[in-house]
Amino acid sequence: MRRLHEHDRRLQCEVSRMLSAHECQQAVLERRIEAVAAAECRLKEFLLRQENVKQERSKVPSEVNNPEGEVASLCCNDQS
Repeated sequence: MRRLHEHDRRLQCEVSRMLSAHECQQAVLERRIEAVAAAECRLKEFLLRQENVKQERSKVPSEVNNPEGEVASLCCNDQS
């Protein structure tokens, strides 16, 4: 009878340890999922900003995009 009680107590301790480990693993998994979701959101925002900048730059005339051409045109105007 005593062996049965000891065996039962050991099993309960093992189950308790396993439940504790499981809860810890679940908490870690939840934190990692939240971190991935936040990183994904930041990436989407970055890509959207990058696309917006690309579109804005394509709207601007090519002379403004090429500062060397602008400097060259200014130099030519000074000489005349």
